[in-house]
Amino acid sequence: MKTLQKLLLLIVVTMALAAAGLIESFNLLAAKHRDQVTQELQKVLGQDVSYESLEVNVLGRPGFVAKEFRIDDDSRFAATPALRARELVLGVSLWNLLLRRLVITSLTFDEPEFQIITDESGLLNLTAFMNRKSELRKFPKLRPSAPERRQAPVSFSIEEVAVKRGRVEYIDRSVKQPAELRVKNIAMSITGFQPNEVTTIRIGASLAEGLGQDVRITGEIAPAENQSWSQRSVDLNIQFDSLHVPVVARAIAFLRDKIPSELDVTGPMSLQVTARGTAERPRLDDITLKIPLFGSTDYNAVITGAIKFTERRTWEEAEIAGNLAIDPLSLARLRNFRIFEQFLPASLISEGSVKIYSRFAGNWENLRLGALVRADKAELRYKEWLRKPAETPATIRTQISRGKQQFIFYDSELDLGADKLNFAGSIDYGQDPRLRMKLKSQGGSVVGWSRFLSVPDFEAVAGKADLDVTLTKSLSAAGAQPSLTGGLKLSDATFKHKANGRSVENVQAAISFDGTKARLENGRFRLGHSVFFLNGTTANVFEPRLISTVRSPELLSADLPMLAPSASVRLKDVLGQAEIFFENDQWVLTGSLAAPQGDLNDWPLRDLRADIALAPAGLTFKNLRARILKGLLRSDGFWPATGEQERQLQFSSQIEAIDMGALLAQIFPPLKDRIEGQLNGQGQFAIDDLEGSSAKGGLKGSGAASLQRGTIKNFNLVSQLLMKGSGSAVSAAAMSRVPPGFATLFNRPDTPIDSLKANFTIEEKRVFTEDLVITTPDYTITGAGSIGFDRSTRWNGLIVLSPRLTQEVQRDYRIIRYLLDRRGRLAIPFHIEGRVPNVTVRLENRALAQALRTGGGQKGGAADGQASEGNKEGKNWLPGALERFLNR
Repeated sequence: MKTLQKLLLLIVVTMALAAAGLIESFNLLAAKHRDQVTQELQKVLGQDVSYESLEVNVLGRPGFVAKEFRIDDDSRFAATPALRARELVLGVSLWNLLLRRLVITSLTFDEPEFQIITDESGLLNLTAFMNRKSELRKFPKLRPSAPERRQAPVSFSIEEVAVKRGRVEYIDRSVKQPAELRVKNIAMSITGFQPNEVTTIRIGASLAEGLGQDVRITGEIAPAENQSWSQRSVDLNIQFDSLHVPVVARAIAFLRDKIPSELDVTGPMSLQVTARGTAERPRLDDITLKIPLFGSTDYNAVITGAIKFTERRTWEEAEIAGNLAIDPLSLARLRNFRIFEQFLPASLISEGSVKIYSRFAGNWENLRLGALVRADKAELRYKEWLRKPAETPATIRTQISRGKQQFIFYDSELDLGADKLNFAGSIDYGQDPRLRMKLKSQGGSVVGWSRFLSVPDFEAVAGKADLDVTLTKSLSAAGAQPSLTGGLKLSDATFKHKANGRSVENVQAAISFDGTKARLENGRFRLGHSVFFLNGTTANVFEPRLISTVRSPELLSADLPMLAPSASVRLKDVLGQAEIFFENDQWVLTGSLAAPQGDLNDWPLRDLRADIALAPAGLTFKNLRARILKGLLRSDGFWPATGEQERQLQFSSQIEAIDMGALLAQIFPPLKDRIEGQLNGQGQFAIDDLEGSSAKGGLKGSGAASLQRGTIKNFNLVSQLLMKGSGSAVSAAAMSRVPPGFATLFNRPDTPIDSLKANFTIEEKRVFTEDLVITTPDYTITGAGSIGFDRSTRWNGLIVLSPRLTQEVQRDYRIIRYLLDRRGRLAIPFHIEGRVPNVTVRLENRALAQALRTGGGQKGGAADGQASEGNKEGKNWLPGALERFLNR
């Protein structure tokens, strides 16, 4: 035990003595060769090397410490040093130190600051420094080979170069706006500088403010094996955790033009890559680049793959292969790129995002690309007539190759729901940039495609669509319209009205395209029993306004699914001109139509003509003219659509010379042969709550009407007013004493009417008037009252006898001269009430009755008060109703 302790003690003492001897030897050598160390260092790094002091370091690894070390920069670049460090530690070899030789094997820069400057001409200060320091290019061959050189007391044989807490200041003055880049917290270790050794590299640094080391480079460089440095293979793992592209791009002029500002990469990127190959033919493998594109706050683009450079080391010739995934991608942001601006016009509105997955291979001039684009979550709208709702599957599968100034699209496919559209073509971007694309879909479902095309108020339930067109578009002129050639065919399509369930059936059409023009040929469809035929053209298929002829052998209003049921209209041999277009998110039809015959609620029509505008809200008609009931009808109005909130048929009409007999035959057949004359009038009307073919909600309106040169046959109006309810006719004896004018009036079988005029209003199922005026040669009747749709009537009227008849009455009753008007006429009020034809007539003038009762004996001006027998007999000619009126 004691022997072991002694042995250990001896070893410790020996080592201490050896260390002390080594330190003493190093101090002696260092003191003796300090100036030579400076000379050798200047040989390696140049005459611009300086420091405040060169001290011997004995703590830790023996060596030298150059305090406040610096290498001056060329005055063309800056007055400040190109490199300065708090300390440069020069480590020496212990083995050579035992042989009393100073061999410096490591350089450690503590807190160095490297200044890299590019001047206005594009020259880099490091390049100028390398040109001045040819010794630096021989740096890896610092170990001398000659025997006499190996015996030098001070030599450099660098095995390691290290940097602690370093920083780099990069300044580029070659661009209009000088840029700066700062790299901090650099830690670097490079070992293995001998030709037969593996060079190991470890670098860490900070690019982003406030973060730790977000740049890491580790790897190896293979031994030289009698090759130059540019031929040595490398294997470096490079990682950037927070690469701020805007900062780097602004600092490096080369990148300023390579990263489009439209990408809007505002956040940091993440990059991992393995650099292999040689400096002459580098290769980048296992690339993983994550990018926050278009202002995204998170990584939404990931690129993986590899790049293999040629000996020229240009990006254009580099072979690339990999994958690209962008999720999510906003189509609106893509419009910022000029190439996409042509394919994504301002009229295309997108909400939501799409996903892109792609594989690519080749070089930039001959690139092959396979892409999958998914827009399931995006809502897309083009103008007012195309819409893809969100949550509807939409996928594009395409294969693209890039050739000489051309992108070629091979057989590709667009899937929308269950329907497919095949396409192939090219994009030329030479002197005349142009898009050419072949679009084809065979046996597509009308139901499927209609989900993406705006067909207001209708939904497709059946039909097939065949598309075969070629699209061509110039990419040089902004806003240039595409050109189409080919055709679209619809077969056996059926559309159902969403509100009332009625259908548009058997839709057949062939559409041919020629440039921006399109022609509709042999269009046909059926609405109920009505069949329509169309042929037309549109000048611009991308802003469609179809101008067409419309023909129908028979048109029934009840078959039109969009109109609310109301009046029944039937037209035969309809021929029209129509313009169909899309406006304010709805289809609109405007035009004119003509029909030689038809009927309105079974009223015969002839030579009908009208201007119409049909929209989802309803049908507007103007300048409607038709021959009806031997007269003329003019009308303007609005016929509402089914389901509209304001379901009110509104129209204004004017009639001229309507035959009263024909009119009564339609509305009141028992009177069809009782009234003659020509009816004229005009009015404004409205029908609410349309149901079926009748207006149960009631007709409302107002207007004016007149009857000219009319006759009421087999009806004596004055006799009805004065004799109604008498129960018996006037006796022959009494009639013999009736004045001649009255006798003629009472004996007429008919009532001639010079004119009948009235302003009227219609409401609550009744017709009201306040100014009915009937004029005949012998009397005038004025009245106010109403008659209902159920024939109930109430009237207050006044019959005014002509001056001639009044004088005949006055001869028997002179007292009535006090009751005459200024024109010498006698007026008799009356009241009518009941249901036509059973009405009750009651005379109302009490003053007249009193005058006739008390004044009859004053005939001939007698003052004796004696009533003669003739007076009593003369009074008996009065009608029974008036007789009772006088005696009540």
